[in-house]
Amino acid sequence: MPGSRFASLFIAAALAASATGCAVLDAVGNDAIDAGSVLHGLQSGVERPIGDAIVEPSDLAFDPETGTLWTVSDADGSLHRIAPDGAVAGSAIPLGGKDLEGVALDPKSGHLFVADEATAEIIEVKRTGEIVRRFKVDVRTGNSGVEGIAYDAAKDGFVLAIEKPAELVFVDRSGKITSRARIETQSIGAVAAVPSGSTFLVAARFEEAILEVDRAGTLLNRFSVNYPGIEGIALDDRNRLYAVADLGSNARGMLYLFVRGGSS
Repeated sequence: MPGSRFASLFIAAALAASATGCAVLDAVGNDAIDAGSVLHGLQSGVERPIGDAIVEPSDLAFDPETGTLWTVSDADGSLHRIAPDGAVAGSAIPLGGKDLEGVALDPKSGHLFVADEATAEIIEVKRTGEIVRRFKVDVRTGNSGVEGIAYDAAKDGFVLAIEKPAELVFVDRSGKITSRARIETQSIGAVAAVPSGSTFLVAARFEEAILEVDRAGTLLNRFSVNYPGIEGIALDDRNRLYAVADLGSNARGMLYLFVRGGSS
């Protein structure tokens, strides 16, 4: 994205802050982050390799019941639980997917919703591995399709990250599309919902950044991560940001943790 856009964003916010007495944006380089954003103050914390049993990890979902994370493998169509340090926690759950790319946790049922990019199918599965149902979403399939999924608390549905052209697709619990929002970036690899339910984080792959957008896709904040291959992001119950990177065919992935200064 052009740097001038972020400069304009910062200047406008600074002027508004001066007039109202609010905190100005935290702007570093091409980043522009409002003080009220979940991205504000984040710093690169720990980076660890994912357990070598998980090949080509994609997407992340935080599980508040156990304090662990869920991810999927697009190499073997399986679902995995991992500890915050990247270690494998428990056995793989085979789902028979063709190209699993997304996983979300539904806090109401405790079920996981897994997205298959090859078929645009969503698989609802219990933590124990029992498949509850499968349903299709009317979006494109193949390598430019669904790259991530997150629970949408404000609408009690889900939001899908479509790789390119980059967009968010909002669906209800049956998979019916309720709205769409284009994102101004080349390609997105993941989506996570901010707890308030009003904004969303998307992983902008070629920018190596996390963008915060509203439901219309409008850019609000930008946080550079400077790591390649980010295919999953998740906020935990302390608003720490986790990201997982798929580093290529049959490669071991990496898990990154971003924290606020002084926190861990």
